[in-house]
Amino acid sequence: QAPFTGANRKLIVALAAKHRLPAMYDLRNYVDEGGLMSYGPSITELHRRAAFYVDKIFKGRTPATPLFLEQMHAVAQQLGLTLAVHEINETVALTSAFAAMQRAGAQVLIVQQAPFTGANRKLIVALAAKHRLPAMYDLRTFVDDGGLMSYGPNVIDLHRRAALYVDKIFKGRKPADLPVEQPTIFELFINHGTAKALGLKIPQSLLISADKIIE
Repeated sequence: QAPFTGANRKLIVALAAKHRLPAMYDLRNYVDEGGLMSYGPSITELHRRAAFYVDKIFKGRTPATPLFLEQMHAVAQQLGLTLAVHEINETVALTSAFAAMQRAGAQVLIVQQAPFTGANRKLIVALAAKHRLPAMYDLRTFVDDGGLMSYGPNVIDLHRRAALYVDKIFKGRKPADLPVEQPTIFELFINHGTAKALGLKIPQSLLISADKIIE
């Protein structure tokens, strides 16, 4: 998942088909275009439930695909929230971006999974804490480092399922005959210690749904 691959989605799917190359993608719109399989979290319901203290959502991200932004805007509209998008692709820009969010009155940060955010995970978590900005992430590693919460597919399970898919193909199964699979295991991680530090009371319904609560 990257701006380049999103912009060239149809061509990538066509080339994979031309060369009979099984391919896995992050977003389901590749599968809609004829791609073999995709994985990615269904975040709409989680955003609804996590918006218990939200008036505005500020989304920190690297350049995203149009589909992802469309989904985010749709969710914000359903919740009656204001969505502000921050283009961040340089580490030096993170500090000023967080300061700008604070000045604008941001109340929640949603960080998109990307190589840039992953590489700057600890800095992003530290800046969110410094500016007392509740943040939601795709990967549990952010929560392990002090982030408030994360929701996304179990990556280990995805890799295991992908390996089984490839094994079937190598044993002679035609990719076109294999069913398209979506993730079945999604995980919600909450750092209760971070919530307390931010002065947040997380609803019991959300705590009950969590796969792991870090105190």
